[in-house]
Amino acid sequence: MTPGEEEMPPAESAAEDAQKEEAELPPEEILLEGLFILPPRQKTTGDKVQHAVALPPLRSEEPVQSLRGALSEVIGYAHMTNYRFEVCDKPANVTTGNVPLISPYSGSNAVIATPLAAETLCEESSKTSENCLDEYGNLVKLTERENPASFEIVLERYDVASIKDHVTRLRSLMQGNVPSVESLVDEDDEEKQKESSEEKKEDIVGDLRSTSVKSVAGNLQDFFYRVNGEDPETYQLGNKLKQTSNGSKKKKKRGPEEEIPSKESLFAEKVKRWNELDDKMKMPYAIRYSGYHPPPSSRRWLGDLAYLELIDLSQDASLNGSSTCVSVTATTTGFYVNNSKPNQHFDPSPNAQPCFSHSLLDCLLQASPKFSQAWAAAVEASKERSAVLKSLNKDPLLSFFRIAARADFGGFKLPNSSFQQALDGALVSPSWIVPKIPLDSWHNHQLHPYNITKAEEDLNQTYGIDLRNGGIRDWNEELQMAREMPTETLTQRLERARMLHKVLTEFGEASLLGVKAIVDGHIAPMNPNETARAQVFLHNNIFFSRAIDSGPETFKWHKGDAAARKAANRDLSVISTISRTEKSGLCTLGTVLIDFLGTRYVCQSILPGILIGERSHTLLYGAVETGSPLKFDEELHETIKGFIGEGMMLASRPVYRIPVTSERLEEVQKLKENNPFYQILEKKEEEEVNPDATIATCIPIEAKGIMGSDKRKYLLDLGRLTPRDANWVSASEGGTGKFEGLQLTSNIPSTLQDDEWTMHVLRPELVTRFTQTKMARYLALKKEAADSESKKSDDEVSNEKSNDNTLSEIKEQEKTDASEENAQSETIPSNSEEKDTQDSRKLTEEDEAYAETLKLNINVFMPHMKKFEGDLAEQIKKDEQLVREAAEFLWDETLPRITRGVKDGSLHPVPMDGKTLTEFIHRQGINCRYLGRLATLAKEEEARDEQTEAELKEGTLPYVERRSMPKCWLELLECEIVARAAKHVLDRYFKENAGIASTQPSQTIASFLSSLVSEREETAAQTETRLEKRTLGPDEEEFDALTITDTGGRVSGGGSSMVRGRFEVWIDIEQEVGRRFRYNLSLFNKGNKSGRALHIPLLRRFCQRAGIRLYAKNYDVGKGCLCGGGNNVSGLLLESYPISPLDIVDIVPLMKHSSAYGEGFEPCSVGATISLPPLQVALPDARFALQRAHLMMNGRALSKAVDLAQEAASLYQRVTESPTHPGVVESMELLSNIFLEAGDVDTASSNEAKALTLCIQGSGFDSPRVFASHMSLFQMNFAAKRIDQAIKHAHAALYILELMAGPRHTEVFSIYHRLGSIYSSDDLKGKYNTIALAMLEEADKRGSCDRLMDGIAAKSHAKVHAGLKNFEAAAEAERKSYQVFTLFLGKDHQLTKESEIDLINYSKLAIRTKVSKVSGEKIREEEAIANAVAAELVAEEEQKMKKTSKKKKGKK
Repeated sequence: MTPGEEEMPPAESAAEDAQKEEAELPPEEILLEGLFILPPRQKTTGDKVQHAVALPPLRSEEPVQSLRGALSEVIGYAHMTNYRFEVCDKPANVTTGNVPLISPYSGSNAVIATPLAAETLCEESSKTSENCLDEYGNLVKLTERENPASFEIVLERYDVASIKDHVTRLRSLMQGNVPSVESLVDEDDEEKQKESSEEKKEDIVGDLRSTSVKSVAGNLQDFFYRVNGEDPETYQLGNKLKQTSNGSKKKKKRGPEEEIPSKESLFAEKVKRWNELDDKMKMPYAIRYSGYHPPPSSRRWLGDLAYLELIDLSQDASLNGSSTCVSVTATTTGFYVNNSKPNQHFDPSPNAQPCFSHSLLDCLLQASPKFSQAWAAAVEASKERSAVLKSLNKDPLLSFFRIAARADFGGFKLPNSSFQQALDGALVSPSWIVPKIPLDSWHNHQLHPYNITKAEEDLNQTYGIDLRNGGIRDWNEELQMAREMPTETLTQRLERARMLHKVLTEFGEASLLGVKAIVDGHIAPMNPNETARAQVFLHNNIFFSRAIDSGPETFKWHKGDAAARKAANRDLSVISTISRTEKSGLCTLGTVLIDFLGTRYVCQSILPGILIGERSHTLLYGAVETGSPLKFDEELHETIKGFIGEGMMLASRPVYRIPVTSERLEEVQKLKENNPFYQILEKKEEEEVNPDATIATCIPIEAKGIMGSDKRKYLLDLGRLTPRDANWVSASEGGTGKFEGLQLTSNIPSTLQDDEWTMHVLRPELVTRFTQTKMARYLALKKEAADSESKKSDDEVSNEKSNDNTLSEIKEQEKTDASEENAQSETIPSNSEEKDTQDSRKLTEEDEAYAETLKLNINVFMPHMKKFEGDLAEQIKKDEQLVREAAEFLWDETLPRITRGVKDGSLHPVPMDGKTLTEFIHRQGINCRYLGRLATLAKEEEARDEQTEAELKEGTLPYVERRSMPKCWLELLECEIVARAAKHVLDRYFKENAGIASTQPSQTIASFLSSLVSEREETAAQTETRLEKRTLGPDEEEFDALTITDTGGRVSGGGSSMVRGRFEVWIDIEQEVGRRFRYNLSLFNKGNKSGRALHIPLLRRFCQRAGIRLYAKNYDVGKGCLCGGGNNVSGLLLESYPISPLDIVDIVPLMKHSSAYGEGFEPCSVGATISLPPLQVALPDARFALQRAHLMMNGRALSKAVDLAQEAASLYQRVTESPTHPGVVESMELLSNIFLEAGDVDTASSNEAKALTLCIQGSGFDSPRVFASHMSLFQMNFAAKRIDQAIKHAHAALYILELMAGPRHTEVFSIYHRLGSIYSSDDLKGKYNTIALAMLEEADKRGSCDRLMDGIAAKSHAKVHAGLKNFEAAAEAERKSYQVFTLFLGKDHQLTKESEIDLINYSKLAIRTKVSKVSGEKIREEEAIANAVAAELVAEEEQKMKKTSKKKKGKK
């Protein structure tokens, strides 16, 4: 250290270090402070700059677009659209403040520049553009400036497109989006944080909820209350609860009987005020294009761009007949009022008072005082609304609850659908249930508001084509270029992942809009001369086709529409697998599947050159047409073999170049001859091929490898990566015969001959598990053989020793010496031992050769495939045997293992709904078609449990198992089986009769749902009785008058009616269950005698799988229904019960993306916003950071774990630009667990609350992930002694769980038991023992499936009964607990000893209480006798006194 450094003060050295650290920061991480946005530039300016907008500190990597986004919320700037930012030095004298109502910066004094794009065309514009911010860049360049910078707004000239954008923006503001922000810098953040922390400290326990949880059965009206842990009964307007003041310092002391508004009533009043303010923010005006628009050419070249009209929609204006207020001319520099009169005369010249302004809003504010007053009132309402919302958004749960339930609190003039749209805007995925807005009438017509601009927007819909960007996008080129981006550095990988996510997201949105356009009839097919089944569509450079059997000309193995649907699904799954391999040299197309109204659409990017001609692309692998010889390319084959064959354990086997049998070829030829379309086509010259010629392949024969015009190699029609499931192949064709050996019923087909089963393949997870099991068994047998050989050699040595005594003594001495040496060096491992250990882990050549024999032939058991002879036939037989072994492994080992795991609790937790059930069995390698087999095994286990209970009661059971099969397992399996089968049945209804049901689907869907959630059909008398009791609802005539349906007539031979009765619906469902799952239902459609049919979970799951959205109301499920089946021949609109066509809110398409984060089809919304399922993030760094964070947490390196979890969340969010991605949510949940592990409960609960809100946004209110988050918050709040919040989350979790899985799920018992334990905890000092007892009794009703848990629950019962002084019941409960502990834990266990002591104490107390009660009764009896004797004596004395008094009177 130099002397100068020693003399430097500590503060100066610290400042210097800070400057060095800041200088070392990369430019992207430097904070920019003291920034201002200056008002629009003026021609003449003063020394002082007013009304500037101060900016908070910004990172230099902040995009410029975020400045526009922030400014769009500020009063006085929100209406501006056509401007740019120029960087200038910060003025010496600048002040902030609100811009006046009519902006002084957009009038004639404003500088209106030409657009920057036009300026750059001039050579002298280079200086001008230096200070302009790049709209698509960031703020990094500002770090190079020496002086503080500011951003000056420079207004630009309009063109026709920017006028349209400006009008659209102002329309949005007038429809209720009035700006409310006065400043972008919140100076009171720290004070608010202190106040909130003090409030939390003041009220820790709060008021505990004393209401019991209601049954979920049919209770969907309270859905949005219950899923947020709220009780609807406490949210009555004006409700006041009598509370006692806690005497806190900041609150005035109230009397003990003084009424204090409850939290619920305060919340309701705020929401009501919010609704009132929302109404005030919606201006009764509309801006429309005038009837004189577009301008004539004479005026167009004078600068006129558009003619607009301001329409007054208020009631006063409609009564006076003066709806048109102002006519405006839009020019290149702004807007002015003209002299035109609608339907009278056209005069676009300026009015005497033109009110010119660059902004349309400022022009109208000057022109119409009434409009100005309405805008000022809307701005004031917006400010107050912002303050109300800040107070409502303190609790993350309440922020969603107030959106969903706001219609229940009143305050609005007229109800409208904007409440529902607001909820859809808050959620990424559309919810299957929608808030029901309370109305005075039964119909929903008044929910649709009048809006003249929506019709204009709908007519201008382009269905995904962006006209501004010029040419149509080449999706395939964008996708392939993104995949080929470099990945050497983190920055490069991040940019690649962002580009991939952006392209795939926009491709999904464009596919969704394209399908909607096809369904609405806006797009003509590419081949209109062909049949509708063969028609395909091209829109926005996306190829659309229906997943149906396209005919015999295409080379494929499957036949029929059902197999085609499944093939499309398999193809997308394979594309998803291949697209995740990095730099494999194999390309796939962007692919999306969309299900809508019974039809599955395949949306794909276009292979380069495929639409131009055959010479522009080359077929390298496979065949396109049936009968054509297979192409083969050695280079492509080696690539496929290396990336797919090795990775998926697929063997390369020879196949004939013409693999199809002659019978199949003849069948295809006959079909072509009968089709006139093929007769028109010119016959191609086929390549002459030797019939015995073969090629080697490790992928499906029907797959195709094509080199596009871009010289990339693409794989198409790769419908499977595993062989066909031999369990679904008949025994006569080489299958296992497992299903055929079972007892059949009327609903189960006798054979496995079905075209759809051709696409039944094994899951890759099963193949991996099967291969690992076979290899492990092989190595174990090999080791066992080696051990036995070693043992045999040792025996031979011992025999030789017994024959030679001298030699044995010498050897014994040597052995002793060696053992001593070994004992001395026992702690030091030798190098040879380490080497042997390492060598044992490596596979020998023999082992690798055995592993090669485990590779599967993907093309076995395929129909119409030419068979081999000789040695090749023997190899095929071996391949078939190996595939049969894999199928038997699934049947004999995997399925029973899952059943045992569910029963013994080793596979905890039990899935909670159909989605988690599907993901669970898929991870185990089980296809959903085995749900029926799993249900059969579950029924067998339940039968054994019933037998066990019977023997236990009789006392003949020698051994008692601790666990029994959870009832919820069979219920969940059957619920998913019925939901899947019903979805196929409804799709079939939509497509029959030329799709007539899909044109008016509400009637069909409502009748179908009513059948699905009922157990019988109502009689006429029952229907009449029900209608007489109904107070609100349409009668038959009113219902039919909703629309005109009795028109059109039927084509001859029209087939079955559009609506079926319940009996017909369930016949079709049970037949589909028997065909698809080979199972007979035992819970559903059986009259609900067992009470185990999960009607509400079934309704929820089916609506999710079919894209149906219902109103939240109470549905009378599990009873009688009215479907109108067989009565709809005339086509009339008929009512159904319990679900009416009026209860159907919407039907949304379902999407399965090739890059989706999860499995299965997800509902998507197509409306004001477009929502897609979350996509995979192609950034391994984010995944690795999350995995390392888990490892660090497990290793107790908590600080590093926090950093890694935060890094993972940041990476996921930077790629997706959305905090609701599952990767971000998972990172937030991990952060919460880390802080909880560190003992920081408050920070943990804060992070978990954020994760909960993100979960709700991403997956809805009632998903398993939301349930898990509620349970985590329950535990964290309880640990922090915030018992009221803990119970609130427990109530929400209970409702969600019962909604998903029914009342008998294993976690339901656990939650009720925990609630009982909380209510009876020592901290509450016995105040809530009655509620605790009710919770524990509810837990007993649900059952735990674990006898040891029953004993623990009995002990909790005993504690609560003891707290209630009911010692006799406490002793009885403790006796049960003691018996269970003795049976399963033994008498020496601590729990058993404690239970024995408690049992003795409770018994003594019970006896003492009984004795005292008896003695008390005796004393009371003796006192009663004494009192009676005394009363008699008193009566006798009174009579004597009366007689004495009478004698005295007589003497007188």
